Amino acid sequence: MTTQPELALFGPPKPPQDIDPDAARVFAELAGCGWVGREALQLRLGGAFEWPEKRIRDAANASKGYIISGPGSPGYIRVDECDLEQGDHVRRAMRQQGRRMLRRSIEMNNKLHAYAKRQPVREMI
Repeated sequence: MTTQPELALFGPPKPPQDIDPDAARVFAELAGCGWVGREALQLRLGGAFEWPEKRIRDAANASKGYIISGPGSPGYIRVDECDLEQGDHVRRAMRQQGRRMLRRSIEMNNKLHAYAKRQPVREMI
């Protein structure tokens, strides 16, 4: 009996045409790598000087969900290489972090306004 090789009906997802160029570059570098830590990704992209942590985070944020990373994750991964359980864990951690940040923002806003009411009005020079 002969077996026929399976044909991939769908290739790996390609980032949208209007995606940020840095996000497209990071997406391409992550191909076939699974989870990649920040330092290893910096090396793959050309070094920490050219690709500081903030630039990588900004690229992931601009990726429209094609690059997964977040609190408690082992690094960065393409969405097509991440299993549902891992992706769901990162999503839940991000939502929890967002709730904490929103709560802190509201508390800070309330304190700022309460403090501002007690301050005398300063003359503008």
